[in-house]
Parts: sequence; structure tokens; C-alpha cells
Amino acid sequence: QNNNNNLSRKDTDTVAATNTPKEEEKEKWWFDVNLNYNNNDYNEWRPNNDNQRYACPGEPDIDFKRRMHMLYQWLSDREERTIAVVCHWGVIHRMLDGADFQN
Repeated sequence: QNNNNNLSRKDTDTVAATNTPKEEEKEKWWFDVNLNYNNNDYNEWRPNNDNQRYACPGEPDIDFKRRMHMLYQWLSDREERTIAVVCHWGVIHRMLDGADFQN
């Protein structure tokens, strides 16, 4: 029986997955205002003059650029020739130097 849900042994040999980073590695991959800023040093950059409320503080562009640089370095250090990156739109937008794209 041959259907799309079955992978041959050959196909699965080339599939690798990385787990969610360990707790001590999260500071590399997730922005956390408590790790990056003292209480008085962080200013919310998103609109907030009409009582907007956000689930978490917005990541300043400089911090996002730093994390993207670390991601690029991590990707370039990998041995694999093909890597699937599962991420938000902003990461792909940054990887494409701000170029527009469609889903």
C-alpha cells in the first residue's frame, strides 16, 4: 500500500528534528524583557497611548536583529544541506532582507 502518510526507511533517514531548547538556552532564542532590561530601561515601542494592552513586552528591533544574527550563525554551522525553519513571518521577512512574499 502506498499513500502519503507512509514514509520509506530511506525518507526517514534524512529527517532530523531539534527539540525545544533547554531552560538555560531559552535566553538565546526568546526575548525576555526581564533578562535583557532593568525595569527602568525598557520602553514599550508599540502603540500604547489608547490603553492598548499586550500579552508580553514588544521586542526592540536591536534585540531581534541580535537573535536573527545568532540564528544565521547557527544555521551556517549546521552540517545539513537542507533545513526547514518553522517560524513566524517576521523571521522569514528578515531572512529575505525585507522582501515581500506570499504564502
